[in-house]
Amino acid sequence: MKIALGVTLAIAIAIGVATREAAAGTPAFWLGLGVPYLLLSVFALLRLHGDGTLRNVFRFRSGDLTIGILLGGLLFGGAWLGQRLLFGSFSPKMAWVFRLALELDVGHASRWLLAGIAGIAALEELVWRGLVLGSLSDALGGRRAWPLCAALYAAAHLPTLFTLSDPSAGKNPIVVIAALGCGLVWSFVMSLVGRLPPLVVSHAVFTYFAVTVLLPRIG
Repeated sequence: MKIALGVTLAIAIAIGVATREAAAGTPAFWLGLGVPYLLLSVFALLRLHGDGTLRNVFRFRSGDLTIGILLGGLLFGGAWLGQRLLFGSFSPKMAWVFRLALELDVGHASRWLLAGIAGIAALEELVWRGLVLGSLSDALGGRRAWPLCAALYAAAHLPTLFTLSDPSAGKNPIVVIAALGCGLVWSFVMSLVGRLPPLVVSHAVFTYFAVTVLLPRIG
């Protein structure tokens, strides 16, 4: 439990720093997220190796790519539908969407954006569904662990309520809602299959299409 809470606090601080308006569209955003996740990933690898579960967690099976793509597509479809239902073209809440697009510098989407998204997706899954979910399962059992893991994953993104807010639209809940919804799905799937490859693919597919399709190009 201490590991789960420590990771949540560390990532919340990192997200709060990385998503400041001053860091929008700059390398500071990617470094602010990437460095803490990289350090925690090293710790996760050492812990999984010590538990003797490292090989099983990373084991790739036939069909993992297909499962990941389909799962990522379903999550993207849910996000697309949610955006259409909640944000009209002239809604003041569209300011939340533009603020997120500015943060990610979507106007300059390229292969580097794809590489950054894929890298962060892999590190996030290793830390949250590998390290955090594993530690929670040891302490609480699988049935309680996966929803709590999703809740902590969403809690770590709470700073974006403020850092991605807009004066007219108010606090920005988009990232927190997405983290909770996706976190529930990914944590549940991990509790079933016990392997990371399909989740990494799903995470990368969802995030890439959510960023490049749902967010407006700026600049």
